Parts: sequence; structure tokens; C-alpha cells
Amino acid sequence: MKRILLAILFIAILSAVPLVVSWTAEPVPIIGLIVPSDYLRQIEVDPRFRRRGVGKSLLDDAAVRSAKMGLSRVVLDVWAFNNAAQGLFDSVGFSAFGSKLVLEIKLNQDHG
Repeated sequence: MKRILLAILFIAILSAVPLVVSWTAEPVPIIGLIVPSDYLRQIEVDPRFRRRGVGKSLLDDAAVRSAKMGLSRVVLDVWAFNNAAQGLFDSVGFSAFGSKLVLEIKLNQDHG
């Protein structure tokens, strides 16, 4: 059964200032994956409100929602250069799992 969770809005109140933060997640079936997983497509916090616990709250909520859906793993991608995001993900318990390799191809280049 495919479960889709899209465009969930979260509202956090910080210093009496309402902040709307959104994230989207779409479980992606992967051949050979034993553990039912939820793929966290994107998480972003307004720079003015970073380092105040908003990102951690969103990730905690994503984990709770995934568990309620019967999923036991949340998967996400993070850029290698994004140390702040990596620190956030590490702080809530995410760990490295494999690696991704990328081949850049020029569109006008002949690969025949």
C-alpha cells in the first residue's frame, strides 16, 4: 500500500511570532528494502528562526507521524557541504547509510 504525505503545514510560535514551516514526504517503494520507510523530501526553516529547535521539532514530528503510519524508518538526503543540516540530523539520531555517486553530463555532449 502506497502512503503519501504531502504539503503538511506546521505552525510554531517563537517569541510570540507565528512561523509557518512546511515539509513534504512521500514514501518511495524501493526494491529489496526490508524496512518500511518514509522519505523526507524536504525540510527548511526560515533562516531567522534557525537554531531555536524548530527543525528538531519538525523532525521529531515526522518520526511520530511515520511511526503512526506503521513505518520504522525515515530516510532523507543531505548535501555534503551542508554542515548545519548534517548537525541537526545527527542530533536527532539520523545516521549515514550508504552514499550517493553522481555523474554530471553535459547535455550537448555525445555519449554514443
